[in-house]
Amino acid sequence: MKLKPLLVYHSENPRAFKKNSIIKSKLPAMWRSNQRAWVTQDLFKEWLFKVRAPSIKDYLDTNDLPLKELLILDNAPGHPNDLKDNLLTDFPWLTVEFLPPNTTLLIQPMDQEVITAFKKLYTRALFCRCFVWREE
Repeated sequence: MKLKPLLVYHSENPRAFKKNSIIKSKLPAMWRSNQRAWVTQDLFKEWLFKVRAPSIKDYLDTNDLPLKELLILDNAPGHPNDLKDNLLTDFPWLTVEFLPPNTTLLIQPMDQEVITAFKKLYTRALFCRCFVWREE
């Protein structure tokens, strides 16, 4: 199963989008902007409630799987601490667990270079897909 990723960029409407009349809602990613291109708690909640949880529910229902999910999060600033309470009302089948503080580097060594490289490649591929862009 592939989820629509959340892509946070520093510009809400890049010049290339305006120039090529790109409609953000039709992109293969949930496009949001933030001055520093960081995932904030509000952006994460929006993605979780509008994209992730409904997609998981549809997938589980379609494949006749039990309606249960465990979401494991680290203590990044974009992951709200009150998430467990918010999910109970809308998505009682989704369980959220947080990793212990200061263990992300031990448990998720890919956080450093691989994720950064993936973000750059994905953003580049997205732009290439939207615009016919030739490398020289």
